[in-house]
Amino acid sequence: KEVFEFGTFDGRTALHLAANAAADARVHTIDVMEEAFDFGAEAAFCEPTSVGYWFRGHVLADRIEAITANSATFDFSRFRGRVDLVFVDADHSEAAVLRDSAEAFAMLTAGGAVIWHDYLMIPDVTRALSKLASDRTITHIAGTTLAIAFNENAVNGSR
Repeated sequence: KEVFEFGTFDGRTALHLAANAAADARVHTIDVMEEAFDFGAEAAFCEPTSVGYWFRGHVLADRIEAITANSATFDFSRFRGRVDLVFVDADHSEAAVLRDSAEAFAMLTAGGAVIWHDYLMIPDVTRALSKLASDRTITHIAGTTLAIAFNENAVNGSR
């Protein structure tokens, strides 16, 4: 019923999360900016887009809360222990992935899950998840660049 996304970008993932969650679910998505992304000529495959483009004005937009803030300084206290699914796909530096992941795990409900994007694709993401896997089970979803971990504390009491 509560979903949190690190890294709104164009809003496509937030829209998919809202469309596939329970009818009364709420998706919260955070991005450091609210204006347009333009990756320039070096990334010709990425057209300029604005944050939240895909859900703005969509029939499901009222189920999505767009938060403009830096996850490094944002106060996540209202989400602690309340989120069923967290999707981490923001700053891809190792330090940021570790920081966002710590916040993600603090947000989880019993049986909740964290999913990361760009595993085995971006070296810093892969390094961060390798570090996190030293004290929790993280599973690569075969055939994708996704990895998932469940709230082991709540599921089996082992952590």
